[in-house]
Amino acid sequence: MYATLLFDVEDLVTTESDDVVKWLADILHEEGLKGTFLLVAEKARLLEARGRFDVLDALKWHDLGSHTDTHSIHPTVSEYLANKDWNGGVKEAYEREVRGFKDLERIFGKEMKSLGQPGGSYGPQLVYALGRMGKAYVYSPVWLPNHNILWFCGALNFSEWFGGFDQYYTDIQKFDEKLNQLGEYIRENHDKGVDWIGVFCCHPTTVRALKFWDAVNLAQGQNPPRREWKYPPLKTEAEMEVAKSNFRRLVRFLKENSLIEVKTISELMELYSAQVKEITKDELASMAKDILKEGEILVNGNFSPAETLTALAESILSYVENKALPNKVRRREVLGPMDMPIREPEIGKLTWKDATRIAEKIAYHVREKGALPGNVEIEEGRRVGIASVYLAFADISLKLNEGVIPRQTVLKAANSYPSIAEKIEEEVRGNLIGWIIHKPDLNQENIVKYTKLQTWTLKPAHRHE
Repeated sequence: MYATLLFDVEDLVTTESDDVVKWLADILHEEGLKGTFLLVAEKARLLEARGRFDVLDALKWHDLGSHTDTHSIHPTVSEYLANKDWNGGVKEAYEREVRGFKDLERIFGKEMKSLGQPGGSYGPQLVYALGRMGKAYVYSPVWLPNHNILWFCGALNFSEWFGGFDQYYTDIQKFDEKLNQLGEYIRENHDKGVDWIGVFCCHPTTVRALKFWDAVNLAQGQNPPRREWKYPPLKTEAEMEVAKSNFRRLVRFLKENSLIEVKTISELMELYSAQVKEITKDELASMAKDILKEGEILVNGNFSPAETLTALAESILSYVENKALPNKVRRREVLGPMDMPIREPEIGKLTWKDATRIAEKIAYHVREKGALPGNVEIEEGRRVGIASVYLAFADISLKLNEGVIPRQTVLKAANSYPSIAEKIEEEVRGNLIGWIIHKPDLNQENIVKYTKLQTWTLKPAHRHE
């Protein structure tokens, strides 16, 4: 099982936390382990402006990524995406965050390959924008059982981590308890066959201070000018010596743990980013059998539901043209629908002619929009939800595989998205509500809707050699 040591460097107020960043980086270097430090671009700009090149140089040995451009300064990610449609949100996220990536890469002279979610602020349009830039998303609220490295919205996502050390480094007894909990967490996940865990080592700001820099300045949507920002109370220098000692203990504990192999996010991207280019006839038949057996949208295979349905549609069209299913079809990069599919189809059965017309509409929509349609219309404007089509096309594909053209196929009611979307919704809403920085009246509905619809893009990531 892989593990990554994660750090969020974000404090725009407490200059004393700069020294913590340096000794964290130095201790890791001394112990021979690389961490993944996720930096707010504005923090890096401040370090540069203050002449803290010693801190910047210490970080260069490690894996680095973005923690967004400005983190908690309003509008946050969720705030600037809350009322955007899909395309508007993607454009907004790219334009806001690309500035941070450019400055981080200029300051450190190396590529930033990932972005870590800031607090509870999230939006799927940002994840998609990152995927288009070839970057990964860390601390994702989207997950799959026993697969913490996964594909969502066309980006490699890293989900699930263990944390809580920040305030415990200065308390030996509490630190010991937390270290024991980490050991149990590692064993449990290893025994379940989990692919990766994050070990969130700390926010340097709360190693040095008693409160978060942003909680005392930007909570509940407050946005005072910087000259009015307040300093959080600090811990003592003696406490920092205890913190250094305990952090070194944590590093050695992880280094010596035989159940994990420590790798950075960038190293894991090298192992998990490749995807197959084609879907074979046998793979498609196997997926179709699983779909009919389970009777729902599946997210546990090698291909996302959106990729699977697109491949089924193209196979049907190939059958029409060539009187046989193709030996393989191209795997398409395709998003889930942007509009909510209806659950109950407005007709009861599909004729073969209807099925081929729907396949044509899906293929056209994917070519033109890069996404599945939410619903397709047939017979005087009557609609069929794309999830019902997914089930029907699995049935049709298997019959074609046997050389039988189905005259009619029964349409079944189907949930609009994979069932795991409901649990992911709970996670997303909890994060949005739970982060103290967000405005109390933050509109969650668009973010939740698009997240659920884009679970059509979910699939495990697999290691390649």
